[in-house]
Amino acid sequence: APTLRCLLWCTSHSSRPSARFLIRSSAEDAHSSSRPKSTPEFVCGDRIRTHEYNVVDREFLRGCDGQLSRHFADHLRHRTANLRTVQESDVTRLSRALHTGAFAITSEIGPPKHSGISEFAETARLLAPIVDAANVTDNQTAQSRMSPLAAGRIALDNGLEPVMQITVRDRNRLAITSDLLGASALGLHNTLSMTGDPIHVGNHPTATPVNDIDTLALLRLQNELRNGRFANDTHEEMTGAFPELCIGATANPMAADLDVEISKLRAKMDAGADFFQTQLCYQPERVALFLERLRASDLDHWPRLLIGVGPFKHARMARHMRDNVWGVEVPDALIARMESATDEGEVGKQICIEVIEELREMDGVAGCHVMAVAWERSVPEILTRAGIRPTD
Repeated sequence: APTLRCLLWCTSHSSRPSARFLIRSSAEDAHSSSRPKSTPEFVCGDRIRTHEYNVVDREFLRGCDGQLSRHFADHLRHRTANLRTVQESDVTRLSRALHTGAFAITSEIGPPKHSGISEFAETARLLAPIVDAANVTDNQTAQSRMSPLAAGRIALDNGLEPVMQITVRDRNRLAITSDLLGASALGLHNTLSMTGDPIHVGNHPTATPVNDIDTLALLRLQNELRNGRFANDTHEEMTGAFPELCIGATANPMAADLDVEISKLRAKMDAGADFFQTQLCYQPERVALFLERLRASDLDHWPRLLIGVGPFKHARMARHMRDNVWGVEVPDALIARMESATDEGEVGKQICIEVIEELREMDGVAGCHVMAVAWERSVPEILTRAGIRPTD
């Protein structure tokens, strides 16, 4: 193999110089002052730039002497240590876990399609000892359900810290502001901003969607509120207590264009997002690629990412997710594994455990968001077998 050399390339893209290592063979002109004709795969393009550390090719680590290789391997393992959290807050158990760097765990619980609370409360008590918080969904799949504000308070009364989902589909900014003020007064401080499923797929297909604001505006609205201002034209100041909010948004590490996705992350963090949850992920290697791209970006803060995971209850569920659920990719190998299983539920749980274990080893993953659709009772077993313990 040709001898490898390092060319230190200082970029002027950032406000302060940062360095990149480009790997070149001995056959190249080491004295050439021109940039490479094509940017190597491990070097980011103009839209995604370096942060406060170097991007080092893995081949370089293998090609150098042991001492230098170990030095850079150690650097790579700890290269997110200098990145700050988006919002330093201890208002909730979830925000404390994210701030301290603990491997945070969230889950999900759907409010009932009636006014009874017994089953919902029982599920809340089941999840409470094992997760940092759980999303209380907002009319998911556009089905009429108990409001996440009311259901979130019920969850809290049963020991489960809620993440109140808020969609822009059903309420205008006035109603959303009212809900947020009320939520904070009732002890609900975690939120997740979403667009919401299309109205036509639900049980009121002819209803009129509101969409007064988009999710970015919803994030800004919440950030204004927690800083003591209303998100109106005059930025009216509050005269009483400000709502305490830990603000969440969504991210997609499986996106086809990671540059565009990182641009969206930047905009959401600028708007006030403290953490991100993703759709279900069954390909940890894709998450690893996304993290590498993030490390090569010029984001001011490292995003706190809770990667979506979940068990297959049976092979039919795996096929349904592969074929019908937006943003979810299920590899054929996992489908075949489920179809050949004698106990499909057990294999589905084992796959989820394996994904959690891989994600837990990735520097840059803040935790997991466990979605066990209509199978919440599997969550305690999955987390226990994965070696996850509550952060408090």
